[in-house]
Amino acid sequence: MAKTTLADTPTEELCAKLRAIKIVQNTITGIFGLIILAWLVLGYWRTNLPVFFGTVAMALGVSAMQLATRSSLVKELKKRDAA
Repeated sequence: MAKTTLADTPTEELCAKLRAIKIVQNTITGIFGLIILAWLVLGYWRTNLPVFFGTVAMALGVSAMQLATRSSLVKELKKRDAA
């Protein structure tokens, strides 16, 4: 089975993939936001500071990876709009 590239993928399919990625990214960001908010509001961050910092670092890392994934789709769509 041949692997398709972004340039070979139809615009409608790219838009659908971008919408799906945005939904997943917003969901994961919301979950991490709730976890971090719970740590802060309930005060658990004081008792286990390394795990709190690890959670924050993991949230930032996952967000950065998702942004990198999404940026290639956005770049391809902008290139097609310009053409």
